[in-house]
Amino acid sequence: MATTTNLGRVRIVPKGAWASGTAYKILDLVTYGGGSYLCIADVTSSTAPNSDTTHWQLIASKGDKGDKGDQGIQGIQGPQGIQGPQGEKGEKGETGATGPKGEKGDTGSQGPQGIPGPKGDTGATPTPTLVWSGSSQSTINVNIPANSIVLVYGSATPSGTYYGWGACYFTGEETYLNAFVVAKSSDNTIWFYTTQYKITSSGLSVSHGGYTTFENTPWASRGNNITLKEIYVIN
Repeated sequence: MATTTNLGRVRIVPKGAWASGTAYKILDLVTYGGGSYLCIADVTSSTAPNSDTTHWQLIASKGDKGDKGDQGIQGIQGPQGIQGPQGEKGEKGETGATGPKGEKGDTGSQGPQGIPGPKGDTGATPTPTLVWSGSSQSTINVNIPANSIVLVYGSATPSGTYYGWGACYFTGEETYLNAFVVAKSSDNTIWFYTTQYKITSSGLSVSHGGYTTFENTPWASRGNNITLKEIYVIN
C-alpha cells in the first residue's frame, strides 16, 4: 500500500520585508537592512534576522552606498504673516554708549512640522530575466551584469527529483551565492543539500557543496552538488 509523505515546503517563498511578531516558516525569504535572509527554522520573534542566526541565514548582503544624488528643487515659499499695527512715534532720545556684547542665547524650541508633500508614484515591479537554462554541476559561462540580483534554480535526486533556490546581489565584484534543496531519500530520510557558487561577470563556478540530514549527521564529502537548471537576473 502506497504511503504519502508530506515534505512541507521545498522551494523558497519570498515574504518581502521582515516584520516583528510575524510567524515565519522554513524557506521563507525576507529582506532586512538591505540584505536577504532565509528562514532555517520556524520562528515568531521580535529579534531581527541579522541578530538571530538560529532561525535566519544571510544569503545576500546590502551593496555599497551609491553616489550622492543631485540636489532637489527649492520648495514653495510660505505666505507672509499679517503686519501688526503701527505704534505712535516717540521723541528721539540721546545716543547711548555701546554696551558690551552679550552671551549667546539658548537655542529656541523647534518649530512645527511642515505639511507633507504629495505621495510619489509607485515604482515598477522588477521582472526576473532568464539568462541560462540547462543541467550542470560545474562551471557555467554566462554574462552576469553588475548591480543585479542573481537567482539560481536547481535540483537534487536522492530518490526522485526535488528543487530549490539560491539568490544574492552581484555588484560586479567577485561574490558567492548559496543554493539549497530539501529532499527525501528512498528510506524516507530528509536531506538538506547545499552548494556554494562563486559569481563573476563571466558566470558561475562551484566553490564547494555537500549534504546532510536534519538529524545533524556530519556533512557528506564534497562533490554532491546541486544540479543547476536555470539562472535569472533582476536589474
